Amino acid sequence: MAGSEDFNGTSLPVRAIQWADLVIADITLLGPYAFYALGVADALHKPVLVIGQRPVNFFGDFAGHKLLTYGPEEFEKLAGYIQYWVRDMLESSAQRPYTIAL
Repeated sequence: MAGSEDFNGTSLPVRAIQWADLVIADITLLGPYAFYALGVADALHKPVLVIGQRPVNFFGDFAGHKLLTYGPEEFEKLAGYIQYWVRDMLESSAQRPYTIAL
């Protein structure tokens, strides 16, 4: 992404993923950046929740991550699941400040 590098030449979105303790990757639009971010998060061994609004027309492996799909009328349910997932990830890790990259 042109113009989005910091003074070290690292892209700002990559720096956000490096800084984050948890990552939520939305693949609804199947854009290349979502898959790039997923790859960066996986390479950095970050906990990742992959979500996509139905219908998701993608078949394949997300580096062992499960895909959580939701319908347009299910945002409250999705928000509840995300809260549950984040709480579970935080409770299963050491007690320290956390940051989430979306």
